[in-house]
Amino acid sequence: MKRNTLVLLVVILAVSAVGLYAAYQYFTPKPAEELRVFAAASLTVPFQSLQSQFESKYNAKLIFNFAGSSTLSTQIIHGSPCDVFASANTKEMTNVKNANLLSGSSTVFAHNSIIVIVAKNDTKVSTLLDLAKPGVRIVMADKSVPAGNYALQILTKIDATWGNSSSPLYKGDEYVGFSKKVLANVISYETDVEQVVTKTETGTADAGLAYKSDAINRASEVNFIEIPGDINLIAIYPIGIITTTSHAVLAQKFIDYVMSSDGQKALADAGFLGP
Repeated sequence: MKRNTLVLLVVILAVSAVGLYAAYQYFTPKPAEELRVFAAASLTVPFQSLQSQFESKYNAKLIFNFAGSSTLSTQIIHGSPCDVFASANTKEMTNVKNANLLSGSSTVFAHNSIIVIVAKNDTKVSTLLDLAKPGVRIVMADKSVPAGNYALQILTKIDATWGNSSSPLYKGDEYVGFSKKVLANVISYETDVEQVVTKTETGTADAGLAYKSDAINRASEVNFIEIPGDINLIAIYPIGIITTTSHAVLAQKFIDYVMSSDGQKALADAGFLGP
């Protein structure tokens, strides 16, 4: 009888232990799954604005690395841990793909355009033509960075159209050699567009060539001058999953979230155009 009681007690304790362990597992929060997102510097505002919502919804922790797209693609190719790459152009995404580091295909999630931003109290620049005046201090992104490359293409386009008497878009002799005059005024070329904005809003430069989204996000710190569509360019933003990720499911959820109505609203609020 005593033996049976002892056995029963052991069984009860064992079942209780299993039950307590199961309850502990059920009620103890699982640690957040980390997701490393390498994103173009121009995406800082919209991506940070959707961070808390995404993390809460998927019990995740987003670790952002914001920088120039060319810097990010180089880091990825050289082995930096990354799960998702969001670029400000297709070139850097293609470089990652050519290195066999892009899982499947990338998805275009947003568009942007280039604009002239001007220091709030600056009196030297009020029109696009003012960029060519001697003594104007201009800051641009380096040509290796998408924003810098887009800006150079726009200057070349102005030479070929507004400053070319044989073009139907010719505006006058004041635009002849426009790009050369503007580039002569450049005081620095930056490794990402955020530095262009910072140097302009602090008055280190009179004006900078940045994304329209940057102008909207810094409307209280800088003025801006629109660049007409006939000479402007549309920046394409693709996003994709890196093959070395061990968080492929969460990575896809992040991309889906960026493409969702909430994600697109965050981008639109930051001045981006839809896909």
